[in-house]
Amino acid sequence: ALSAFATAAVHPAMLFAGYPLLLGWLATHLAAPHLYAPPTCHGFESHAPAAAGGALYLPSLYAYEFAWWLVLGILSSIGFGSGLHSGIMFLWPFVMRVVSQAEIQGSTRFNAVFNHPCLFEPHGSPGDGTDTFFNKLLLCWPAVIVWGAGTAVGQLPPPLYATPSSSLP
Repeated sequence: ALSAFATAAVHPAMLFAGYPLLLGWLATHLAAPHLYAPPTCHGFESHAPAAAGGALYLPSLYAYEFAWWLVLGILSSIGFGSGLHSGIMFLWPFVMRVVSQAEIQGSTRFNAVFNHPCLFEPHGSPGDGTDTFFNKLLLCWPAVIVWGAGTAVGQLPPPLYATPSSSLP
């Protein structure tokens, strides 16, 4: 297992893309933290304009969101013997909140990113006609697809560990 990590660490993709991206992320976090500033939320009742976040806030949020749902999917299929399913605990309540929020607002113009500080804060006027099945599906789809990919990745370790032992005499 350690040799696989060593091989991945010196792989050309890591040398030419992974490490430069990591160093760039670290450098911008240290030199220009305002680029990662979260947006200010104006609340549901306030009509004051909300301040936009830093230029790199949304890309970093989307990367974090991707990792969040992927790890929850992996943990869901691995299980660790807890009997708790991350889909029941996190994903499906989130999907139900997105759908119910769209029906309450009569609109799908709101933040539907689980880790966004302005989650479910409306962007348009209520009842603007965007409350359709397809729009609700599009709001939920990224989290569901990435979580499902994580459950598939979580199924890989048992066959990968069993393959080397099956070649023993």
